[in-house]
Amino acid sequence: MKKIIFTIFCVIHLSAAIVSNGFIKSDLDVLKDLDIESSYIKDEKFQEFYSNFSTRHEKSYINNLNRGKTYIPEISNILKDNDVPSVFLYMAMAESNFVLEAKSPKKALGLWQFMPGTAKELGLKKNKYVDERMDFIKSTEAAVKYLTKLHNIFGSWYLAALSYNCGDGRLIEGITRATIDMYCEKNDCSNDRTIQSYQKTLKDYERGRVSYKEVNKIYNIVKNWHEYKPTLNHLLSERRGEKKQYLPNESRNYIKKIISLAMMNNNDNVMINSNIIVDQKNKSSLARVDVSGGILLNNIASLAGVTTDKLKKLNPHLTKNITPPISGKTQIYIPRSKLADFNENKKSMTENSGIDKKGGLEDDLDNINSDYLQTYSVKKGDTINTVATKFGTTVEKIKKDNNLKSNKLKKGTKLVIKTQ
Repeated sequence: MKKIIFTIFCVIHLSAAIVSNGFIKSDLDVLKDLDIESSYIKDEKFQEFYSNFSTRHEKSYINNLNRGKTYIPEISNILKDNDVPSVFLYMAMAESNFVLEAKSPKKALGLWQFMPGTAKELGLKKNKYVDERMDFIKSTEAAVKYLTKLHNIFGSWYLAALSYNCGDGRLIEGITRATIDMYCEKNDCSNDRTIQSYQKTLKDYERGRVSYKEVNKIYNIVKNWHEYKPTLNHLLSERRGEKKQYLPNESRNYIKKIISLAMMNNNDNVMINSNIIVDQKNKSSLARVDVSGGILLNNIASLAGVTTDKLKKLNPHLTKNITPPISGKTQIYIPRSKLADFNENKKSMTENSGIDKKGGLEDDLDNINSDYLQTYSVKKGDTINTVATKFGTTVEKIKKDNNLKSNKLKKGTKLVIKTQ
């Protein structure tokens, strides 16, 4: 009974502290979703960060939400369907501000800022015609796959988020250091040869004298010390006199930023100026259609009744003015409000051209395409002039249709040839 009364007292006390600091119960839910201890909301450094961040970024926050309202419903549904906390929507905001073409100096790209190597491991296509890091659905599905993997490794969502930012190796090193320090705070390690050997290995790793493999060996031991589990507060703490902290400064701010962005959604003063309610189950304003390879985007735009520029804006993953000619099917996004027009125009053009509908939309588009398209593999001895002459077109058209910067051709290159 005493334990129950004490628990109730703690909850009431914490709730009172939250109110006094301007936070609400929904803010505690953000921490809960990330597996962060509720006491973190009282951390003075976090409160200072949140206060400064929310004040300084209120206008850009609203602008970013409104920019992402086309994509947010679909992203939220994908997170929910895969049992990933909805708070990770704000990771996408932290990474790219919902700009599909966002690019970092380190060549990370897209909504979730994937590096080329990571994208390849997660099955995202990247070639001459497509970069699926900028496909908001496929990249979100890849992010969910990656975050779920990290969650399975580390056992909590906030550690998955930290690992996403700094890498699992750097996080493992930080957890290992923090765990050993926690142990030594409660035990005398001055004559503990095992602990001293661990500390020496970590120091040698910092100096580049041993491989990461040795650090991982220690981690696999100390992660089972259940009495000594570093909390977020431990990992974010700054060790005076130490050149290397448990986590990089960027990662410490990164997790605070995600938490702050999620909590700002609970702030009525902020959200009253936004045109979107993130918690509301909204239907996506976009529709997906599959088309075959080698279709000009201006033809698809014409069927949908939108401008080619609008279609390109919704589909930045298509890096040329044509769907990949070497692909069987390509996913295209069009406004849901235009789906009926798209299907009606496709049906009308199919009937008027006397085409026997068999394979669905992709076959129709192949047949009603007003331009003749084919691909040509450059052979030894070919020049752009000889190819143009062979197909009765011009050098300028070949360069434009294939986004070529020079007249030089490389053997094996696939060219899209369009003739009237």
